[in-house]
Amino acid sequence: MKIDEKNKEIHIKIMYYGPASSGKKTTLNILHAENGKRGKLEILPENNQLSLSFNYGSIEYRNKNYRVFIRAFSSLVPPSHLSDIDGVIFIADSSKISHQSNLKSWNEFTSRFQDSLGNFPIMICFNKQDLEHKFEYMRFLDDIEYKKYKNLDIAQTISNTGEGILNSFEQIINLIYLFYE
Repeated sequence: MKIDEKNKEIHIKIMYYGPASSGKKTTLNILHAENGKRGKLEILPENNQLSLSFNYGSIEYRNKNYRVFIRAFSSLVPPSHLSDIDGVIFIADSSKISHQSNLKSWNEFTSRFQDSLGNFPIMICFNKQDLEHKFEYMRFLDDIEYKKYKNLDIAQTISNTGEGILNSFEQIINLIYLFYE
């Protein structure tokens, strides 16, 4: 989180991470539609490779003293220059057949950010809660040994209807503020 006292601005970066087809893009579309924005696909070069990133620009809020700019994005391969993120929302696909792909994606995430995992809060959103056949989310939490993360919270969402999307976004913002106090 960057605080610009001179201009009375706060800048926050939130990365949405998770396996393919878990609902990241739908979640971001809903979040940004609520704020009058539309997402666009950008291709960012990194080390002679391409990274697909759903970049949505900044969402702006105003509190009593500051203008708050929140950049929320999803990156399929996180560029190294995004290491200064302030929070991560991990979107897990709750369908029973996706348990292993969620674990694989979580392991990729923790491997890429292993040196900085304690430097930002993490929200795990168990998406697709409207499905009839879904896995028990406590099993996933036990598999990732969630108790070792001091800065982790969970939520349940349904990105197709928007249920829980804004609440989880507000929750990560609150976690970020608490983290930096």
